[in-house]
Parts: sequence; C-alpha cells; structure tokens
Amino acid sequence: MFTHLHARSWFSFRAGGSPPEALVAEAARLGMASMAITDRHGVYGVVRFQQACKEYGLRHVFGAEVPIYSSDTMAAGANPAPSNGAVGGHHSALGTTILD
Repeated sequence: MFTHLHARSWFSFRAGGSPPEALVAEAARLGMASMAITDRHGVYGVVRFQQACKEYGLRHVFGAEVPIYSSDTMAAGANPAPSNGAVGGHHSALGTTILD
C-alpha cells in the first residue's frame, strides 16, 4: 500500500493548486487507502481534508512543512530566505487522529 506523505493543497500559497477535497477524491480514484496533507507554514486545510477523507473512507495524516533557521540568522534580523545563506531548511511534521 502506498501513502503519499507530502501533498500540498491550495492552502500552500504558490506551492499547491488543488483544494483538499480534490486531492482526496483523486487518491480515492487511484485506490489509495490513506493520504497525508502537508501544507507550508500551517494546517489551514486540515478540517476540510479530514472531512473529505471521512467521506471517501480514507485514513488521513496531516502535517505542516515549516522552515527551521538558526537563532543567529533570526537574531541578526536577516531575511531567512535560502538565497541569503541561512542555515536550516524545511522540515515536515506529521500527525493523525486515532479516534475516527
């Protein structure tokens, strides 16, 4: 069984183009039993994602991709964009509910 653990919805500004419901519908059409949504900088689409998963009978995993930067970069007031040599990167944190 394959579970996609890094899908972004349109709640990831400039990184994802589909609403959570469309992502879940496509996963169900492809015969997947579960799916994860990991939007950037927040979990804004989680409620809609969970409701769609329940409707289609898929198990859900939700998370967020968040930037991690060194305290030196943040203390200096620098823009923590990757182009300025900031130490860090993007990390995904995942979770799920156990009572469905």
